[in-house]
Amino acid sequence: MGDAKRHMKHLGHAMHGLAGLLLLSAWSLAALPALAEGDDEARTLYAKVCSKCHGLIQEDKLSWRPENLYVPAVTLPLGPNLSGIYLRPAGSIEGYPYSRAFRELATGWVWDEDALDTWLTSSQEFVRGSTMYLKVKQPTRGKIIAYLKKYARYKKP
Repeated sequence: MGDAKRHMKHLGHAMHGLAGLLLLSAWSLAALPALAEGDDEARTLYAKVCSKCHGLIQEDKLSWRPENLYVPAVTLPLGPNLSGIYLRPAGSIEGYPYSRAFRELATGWVWDEDALDTWLTSSQEFVRGSTMYLKVKQPTRGKIIAYLKKYARYKKP
């Protein structure tokens, strides 16, 4: 009978530990941004189209999954990191070597939905002489912009 009591006591401790683990897991999931329908697709599109040169979005912890970390980079990050790009003043990353053409145009505007749409439609038509050459078609362009709007909002320093 002593062994049965001891086993029940250990089982009770194990169940208590399991309940705590489940509670911690639920709390961790609640801390993540709510996933809207299409987030996963937009995240994958961003990883394939943008992250090769710009890296992953810091605010979107789910983008740091192994399958996105293995997206082959062209080289070391070529473009500025896009974390916090949505509504950020254009050309405002300290120390980033923007092209002369971009620096001349990047005054007094922010990366809002219209600017991102125009840029992704054709970066060279937006800023002739920019170092970025990209044309993204719809619906991919719209999904990437929605992703940046949700996960890469600018926070004033």
